Amino acid sequence: MTFLGRAFGLRPKLTSLLAVGSAVCGVSAIIATQGAIEADEEDSSFAMLRILALGALSLFTFPLIGHALHLSDHAYGLWAGLAVDNTAEATAAGRALLRRSGKLAVLAKNTRNAMIGFVCSRMRFTGRSQGQAKTVGNKAAFLWQKFPKFVLGFLLISVLATYHFFTKEQATALANLRVGPFC
Repeated sequence: MTFLGRAFGLRPKLTSLLAVGSAVCGVSAIIATQGAIEADEEDSSFAMLRILALGALSLFTFPLIGHALHLSDHAYGLWAGLAVDNTAEATAAGRALLRRSGKLAVLAKNTRNAMIGFVCSRMRFTGRSQGQAKTVGNKAAFLWQKFPKFVLGFLLISVLATYHFFTKEQATALANLRVGPFC
């Protein structure tokens, strides 16, 4: 993304938002990173528009390409979960062929989603270090302060669900919860 940002003459913060949106969690990652790198609304809006447009496009193109390439359920689900930016679109694109591929798409996408806190913290820290690192006394405290704490809850719920701590009804209710307007 850095190469493409430079090639198209994009501002560094816009390039960072596009990179994190593509690599991690789509719009949710852009929103979390906007505050971390202190990007303006115009850059954030453009990055979100790009992620949503590509997500909508993926709903139609991924099933066609997967079918044309005769991908197995496993390969298609993994591809959809790793390549589609937003969780909703990754889930829908993954389930477009078979339900089994949809489950793998969700697993792969949620693995990417789990990285949002770490990526945002790193972006915040590196953004600060490019000019203000000397003013940060306790780097561990700084990172903890800037770390999006909801990620810890997400990871805890994921571990508990993996080990069948919840009943099927509870797991379904948790799966239907949304953290924010774009998750």
